[in-house]
Amino acid sequence: MTFEMYLRDARRQSRAEGRAEGQQAERWDMLRQMLKTMSIVDVARVTGISQEEIERIVKS
Repeated sequence: MTFEMYLRDARRQSRAEGRAEGQQAERWDMLRQMLKTMSIVDVARVTGISQEEIERIVKS
């Protein structure tokens, strides 16, 4: 593997990780917005995320 190939792969991986982190942050923001008008029980039912996980996300 050449150095250029290594750099290209590293950039591709970094972008993928950045996109994944951005998507996760967007999901968490959406949960927080939902909780402004819905209970944790309702949000858990709609999203399929456990109440414990929602509480953990909100606290972070």
